[in-house]
Amino acid sequence: MTTQIMNNLPDFIVCKDSVYSLYRVYIIFTAQKIPLWTPLLRLGLRHYQGTKVTYTHSLVALVDLQQEAIFWYEMDFSRGMAVYQSEYDTIHYEGSTLTVGYDTFYGGTEEETYTAVDVTTHVTNTELNERWNEYLTDERLTPWSLLKHLTPANPNKITWTCSGLTEALLTGDAYRCYISPKSPDQLLYTLTH
Repeated sequence: MTTQIMNNLPDFIVCKDSVYSLYRVYIIFTAQKIPLWTPLLRLGLRHYQGTKVTYTHSLVALVDLQQEAIFWYEMDFSRGMAVYQSEYDTIHYEGSTLTVGYDTFYGGTEEETYTAVDVTTHVTNTELNERWNEYLTDERLTPWSLLKHLTPANPNKITWTCSGLTEALLTGDAYRCYISPKSPDQLLYTLTH
């Protein structure tokens, strides 16, 4: 059986018997606890979206199926825009749940479960990396910059929100996502309805 990587489809392998993706892309939603300012964040998001807040953070996870690695693209509250890499042992996606298993130092496996949406058909690995480099900023997300960003009439928005960056990486519509970002709850609703 001969395997060939197609030049015009960089994220797929074509074999005699099948065509399969080298990557999976997920949008992950968490109710992240941010030291000292989680209550402020929840209050701001509740006012911004007009309903109860379920999720406070969103990010993009690119799963490299060949290297068994996950690349986490996010607007981190302490570092700003950052990409992290981690290796995994098992990964399973069903419905709206992504379960990632990691080998532990003592030989067992530890699993983490996330609320996630598979968006592999909407964005390729190449597009994701190009958009990341194009939208890169060194401005951090702070309580003050978030407050300024979520105030609709304020033109002085200086950084990305986590969900604004996530949606921009997915859609490529950076201007709209920067000026009028969805909250994580709103983004999840948009992706699932």
